[in-house]
Amino acid sequence: RCDVQLRARLQDAWAELSHDDIYKQPDLPEDLRARAKDLAELLATADRIASDIRSRVLRETESPKHRPEMGRVSEAGLAFGFKEVFGRSPPDYVVRQALNLCDRLQILSLEGFPDVLGRPAFRERVDEAYRTIMGIGIWPEELFLAALYTLAKGEDRAIGWVRKKARDEWKELDEFARREALCCLPDTVEELIEAIESPGFNADINVWADAVGASGNCAICGTTVIQSFSFAESVVRHYEVPADQDGDVLERIEVALVASGAETGGCGDGSLCSYDNEQMARVN
Repeated sequence: RCDVQLRARLQDAWAELSHDDIYKQPDLPEDLRARAKDLAELLATADRIASDIRSRVLRETESPKHRPEMGRVSEAGLAFGFKEVFGRSPPDYVVRQALNLCDRLQILSLEGFPDVLGRPAFRERVDEAYRTIMGIGIWPEELFLAALYTLAKGEDRAIGWVRKKARDEWKELDEFARREALCCLPDTVEELIEAIESPGFNADINVWADAVGASGNCAICGTTVIQSFSFAESVVRHYEVPADQDGDVLERIEVALVASGAETGGCGDGSLCSYDNEQMARVN
């Protein structure tokens, strides 16, 4: 089983704010709770307005039934090229993005554009470049823009543009996942240590370690390896443990982590899991 939450950007910002500043504050004065409710209602209104705007920009630009003049850049020409390949009219926002891209790349003519977009080898190469980073295929709208980039700069430059875009998107998703994972940490460092020390401990320690940037993968088999000291240091910083207590807390976390059975790697730089580290030691 898994819990999937779908949020708008404003909903996510509100959840992040309220989780630490409101829901984790049992003694929050009633007047502040009332102000928080006012803010929630204000953000809900803003979210509805944003949804209305999004609905408008997702409305399709109607494609002409016959091939328009392609010797210049136009909405009709872009919409025609999109529908020729994907069988549907493009959303308004994609046409506007395409017009902006044409202006930025100084594209003055759409001659050859439908041919580039319709070439299977081109679409496959772009899809592979995106899939290698994101793990899923590229959206038609992004492929459409990549074809314009090819028209102006050539296919290799377009592939580089697609890869950069995919890396930026992956970074945003990764940062979001880390924020969510941090929200799942116990309220206090003592509760976290007790949880790890508990015989019935069943939380995903790998998620916690990844959230605080203290995990990696075995260089041989890819198993997630937790750097115990790095994890302990990150936890101490996260909970802002006082300097006169951090030594004991660091030691307790490291000991509890190793005793929990989590994969903390073999001796050395932690680039190998314990099994592969042992096999390499035997070979050497």
